[in-house]
Amino acid sequence: MKISDNNNLIIKICPTYLLPYLLLSRIDKPIGSWLLIIPCWFGSSLALLNKFENITFNDLWTPFACFVGGFVMRGAGCTWNDINDYKFDKMVERTKNRPLPSEQVTIRGAIVWLILQLIIGFLILLTFDFKVILIGLLSLIPVGFYPFAKRITWWPQFFLGLAFNWGIIFAYFSHTNKITLQMIFLYIGGIFWTLFYDTIYAHQDLKDDEIIGVKSTARLFGKTTKYWLFLFSCCSLLFISLAFYFESKNFFSLGLIPIMTGIFIFFLHLNLQILNLKIDSRENCFKLFKSNKNAGLLFVFCFLIHGIFEIIL
Repeated sequence: MKISDNNNLIIKICPTYLLPYLLLSRIDKPIGSWLLIIPCWFGSSLALLNKFENITFNDLWTPFACFVGGFVMRGAGCTWNDINDYKFDKMVERTKNRPLPSEQVTIRGAIVWLILQLIIGFLILLTFDFKVILIGLLSLIPVGFYPFAKRITWWPQFFLGLAFNWGIIFAYFSHTNKITLQMIFLYIGGIFWTLFYDTIYAHQDLKDDEIIGVKSTARLFGKTTKYWLFLFSCCSLLFISLAFYFESKNFFSLGLIPIMTGIFIFFLHLNLQILNLKIDSRENCFKLFKSNKNAGLLFVFCFLIHGIFEIIL
């Protein structure tokens, strides 16, 4: 059994019979969970921008619930993806040792595991009010469609963006009970970020995807990938900036310097990835893909500094 992270504490302590199921949920590769959680925190950041004087329990609970739920639902999403893709995964070098294609887990077992994870996710969702629950349930639509996108479109990364950034809508609505233009801008900015990092990720499987006929933006862009990545980074910068501009009372006030700094650092991080990208190196692509966790957390850290300033001042 091939495990990518031997230092993972959960892998070390879990019973042997449970390990294939945890690997099916990518417990050995938590980067996907972080890329699901961070957009939730982006949504919370936007919603709480002008609310630090009136923080409620729900405002504290939402980011925490998104953290726990992000790990659970990412595992469910990976399980659903592998159930639908295990025949493809058998033909791809990077994925042939996953639990389903290597027959460590049966399809029936994977379905039971999927249902269990969905139940846990639903129990977390029940801690919110009815409208927020509906928003959460609607996320299952893009999640459910994503595994089939690579069969019919060159832009499966766009559909992944719809799913992975749904947390922006969920978290923002949980805090505000509103759907606003600035929330939509932030959602669009998040989608461009996903297009950015998942195009880099897809370059790992470029040769295998060409052989088996799976479509991706990596195959579509080829040698022009860096130009597209720069476009995506600029579009992400634009829409994230517009979101906080319209949400803030005065975007250029001294109190919002940490927010502006965070957005700039986020943009700078993406472009440093472009400069260091080697599209023909799997190791390089995966390393840069994982670094997007840092890009997102750097912005969240700057937002927390903004919050401290707001409370103190």
